[in-house]
Amino acid sequence: MRPFWSFIITAVSAWTMLFVSLWTLDQSGILGHIPGRIAYCFTFFMLIITILLISLQAGELTYSLRSSIGGAVFGALGIGLALQIVSPGLLLAYLTGSFLIGGGVWLTASLGREVVSATYLWPLTLVVVLMDTWSVLSPSGITHQIIQEVQVAERFNFMILNLPIPGVGLEPILGMGDVLYLGFMAGAVTHLGLSSQKYLTGAGIGFILCLVALMIWEQPLPALTFVAPAI
Repeated sequence: MRPFWSFIITAVSAWTMLFVSLWTLDQSGILGHIPGRIAYCFTFFMLIITILLISLQAGELTYSLRSSIGGAVFGALGIGLALQIVSPGLLLAYLTGSFLIGGGVWLTASLGREVVSATYLWPLTLVVVLMDTWSVLSPSGITHQIIQEVQVAERFNFMILNLPIPGVGLEPILGMGDVLYLGFMAGAVTHLGLSSQKYLTGAGIGFILCLVALMIWEQPLPALTFVAPAI
């Protein structure tokens, strides 16, 4: 279990540094004069960089399907307890994000190591793109309903990562499925001996395209539609 706890400490530390840094910038007002769009882009990129680096470490440290149990227990129990004990707000956003990124990425990276051939990745990518597109854009999609709940009813939902945007405040940024997919692909890339540099570059390009589309259409979009094919 040593690799598991080593990863958890690293992942939670990275998430903590990101969260606290953004909260400090928000509270200090240093970036208060910056337009909201620029502040959102800054927060988005900082989050993506953090998750990509965390996912790669998970891919390197996971070692078997059995090791995924630790991630599942850590993530599920942690999020469940946080939702029961902590009221919606900064602390709950931080805690659920910690358990999701720590346990969830470890779980999916372990599953990604079970991919036996790179030829299976493209069919998987097609399925992921279709499912994510339906989930976000269709009125009956799960993600679409969650987004409506968060934006219209202003209810907290642990399935969306929330971060304090400097000058704006706490806002939803990225869906849980996007985070878990990155963990899965990092595990597959490491296990199959593929290029981690191409993984980082492809994911980075995909998220940049997604962000550009967000700025143009100004509505929630399925990030994996842009990211999954690029990886």
